[in-house]
Amino acid sequence: MTHPISYRRASIEDVFTICELGQILNASHHLARPDIYADATAEFGRDKPHWLSSLEGEDRAAFLAEIGSKPVGFITIQVVRPISPLLQPMVVGRIGSVAVSEEIRGRGVGSCLIQLAEEWARKQGATDIRLT
Repeated sequence: MTHPISYRRASIEDVFTICELGQILNASHHLARPDIYADATAEFGRDKPHWLSSLEGEDRAAFLAEIGSKPVGFITIQVVRPISPLLQPMVVGRIGSVAVSEEIRGRGVGSCLIQLAEEWARKQGATDIRLT
């Protein structure tokens, strides 16, 4: 039996799930720039402080993709209100990270996660979405 892909907003309780999925990003970033990025690790709890910052606060959110009870992807987004006099006043949704498990790529999971993040940011007043 094949389970459909489901999506939901992540909570603080999902931090270790996001830490584990974050190893997808660690591996690809480290492969491209080992001089800058740490490699993936089985001790993914080391990344908890980083991912907690994506889950705490009313101006940020993360969303998970799951097949059954298995997490297969996530996205983080933050709503930012620039205050610089050099910038036009606008509310921006900044996507911080997107990761999808290799075995599920090509099935639109990343696109769905981006759509969820964008919808959430627009409800928070964002008029523009950017990938950081």
